[in-house]
Amino acid sequence: MLFFVPLGIFYPLFLFYKMLLVKPDEPDDILNSDREETVADRNLIDSVLQAEQDVNQATVSKLQIAFSPPATRLREELNRITLMSDLDVEHDVVDLMHQTIKVLIEQGHWTHASYTSATLPLHKVKLEFDFITAQEKTRGAGASTTPSLVNQNRNLNNSDALESYSYVVVTLILCTSKAVVSKTINTKEQLVKELRELGKLEKNSVIKYELFWNPQQEGVYLTNAQLLTEYADMTRLL
Repeated sequence: MLFFVPLGIFYPLFLFYKMLLVKPDEPDDILNSDREETVADRNLIDSVLQAEQDVNQATVSKLQIAFSPPATRLREELNRITLMSDLDVEHDVVDLMHQTIKVLIEQGHWTHASYTSATLPLHKVKLEFDFITAQEKTRGAGASTTPSLVNQNRNLNNSDALESYSYVVVTLILCTSKAVVSKTINTKEQLVKELRELGKLEKNSVIKYELFWNPQQEGVYLTNAQLLTEYADMTRLL
């Protein structure tokens, strides 16, 4: 009996101290769980805010590319695409834009390029798009009044002066749900890369699209002086 009495006294004390020495797992698990939920909640809130911002704004962009005369079928192909947009209701605006991008890449002989964009609230987007469109229509009409005439029968590949100082300028005006060109275009490689990215745009990303080229008449080109004056923001591609 004397043996069991001390055991009955010290065993509960032993269990008590054991509980103090053992680190409980459950509180840490709860804290970690709460922390993970907090991070997830923040990410969800950020995504919702970004989505709301995207819905309330759009980007208006203008990409201009100058081509030299060896791009002999450039205007013919662009005119074909334009006629398709007028006559064939099966082709939507994004499909026609993709076809235009393909032509611009395949024709090659790019000499100059420029890119500008502005992300605006929706109530300002239409005004900006219409302003740029009207500006390009006016500039095209003005530049075409004093064209540089080129004999179509000349061997363009052997005429360095003609290649260097005669141009057709193609203008793409886009209204999209987000910015579409990521950087300033300084080289031909960058231009092709950006054109290919444009060619991947999905239908739900493109709101509106306009295409212009100047001069429109075959065999007529802008002179170097006209390019420098009327398209002063364009830079020569390396």
